[in-house]
Amino acid sequence: AEIYHLKAGGKDNWPKMDQAIARIKAARAAGKQVGADIYRYLNNGLGLDAFIHPRHSALGVEALRRKLIDTEARAQIRREMEGEEPWENWFHHIGRDWDNVVLSGMTQEPYRSRNGRSLGDVARSLGRDPWDVFFELARAGVFALPQSMSEANKILAMRQEFISFDTDAGPAGGSLIASHPRAFGSFPRILSRYVRELGVLSLEQAVARMTSVAANELGLYDRGRLVPGLAADVVAIDPIKIRDRATLGEPSLTSEGVRFVAVNGTLVLDDGKPTESLPGRVLRGPGFRAGRTSEPEH
Repeated sequence: AEIYHLKAGGKDNWPKMDQAIARIKAARAAGKQVGADIYRYLNNGLGLDAFIHPRHSALGVEALRRKLIDTEARAQIRREMEGEEPWENWFHHIGRDWDNVVLSGMTQEPYRSRNGRSLGDVARSLGRDPWDVFFELARAGVFALPQSMSEANKILAMRQEFISFDTDAGPAGGSLIASHPRAFGSFPRILSRYVRELGVLSLEQAVARMTSVAANELGLYDRGRLVPGLAADVVAIDPIKIRDRATLGEPSLTSEGVRFVAVNGTLVLDDGKPTESLPGRVLRGPGFRAGRTSEPEH
């Protein structure tokens, strides 16, 4: 099993990270093949409408959007979000504080110039009630980045030998999924902040988490190591200059310090500049079965 982007979202859940790691260690000690991966940000990313109880989405997106202009429905949704009913309540996860949820992907006025700011800050700047702003932007399908995780938990997880790193984002190309800086900055951020600046991991440990640990957990045994006969996927970095530039407000800024990238033995980044080569191919893990009508993303 591979536990995808292991995290403890919401302050009430933070103590559970120790328990999760202990259970993974126990399973591995018993001979089970269990791994996990994380991305290196305290803000997760989701549609703002995920703050609403899922029962309101039962009839689809359009039905939800119609409901969000109804005064009585808004009042009911707010009561649910502020209440104590047990469900995956992201309003609770951010401490019931709209200053803990950053907004991204806003294209309509008067919000367009306010990307990268918290919902609370946006509401104050417009002189509006934050709940009115929430319902309007949830109806518009805006992307949200709630600060729901703790730095201590991220560092604790990062130090485990079975942890690898992910981006939890598709290819960087300006889509909604790239409205989070993890799409452009994940791995350079680990190398700059957590290796070079904080010393949480050695460079060798960090590289292993990004390469061989991840490849082995997914059963991709021809990847992740520099060995004759294996696929020549190679990244050459400047360990002094490597750093992420993507932020919550500007999530598509490219990183610095990556000099060369080869995929399957062909350069796709040459002295910091993209080439026109497209040598990549789909990597299918052990869960793939031929003849399926649709394939999972990799």
